[in-house]
Amino acid sequence: FFAEALNPGTYQVSYLLRAALPGTYRVLPATASEMYFPEVWGRTAGDTFQVSE
Repeated sequence: FFAEALNPGTYQVSYLLRAALPGTYRVLPATASEMYFPEVWGRTAGDTFQVSE
């Protein structure tokens, strides 16, 4: 994902996935940083989710 500029605040990015196999899965933390100032960055928490039949 890319944005020309972001005002201060909290943002949410979402997208659809299709579950193919049942099970318990780990969600790795997402990271974001500025292209030209990589010292400005953020990271989400990790999580788990379950897919049932």
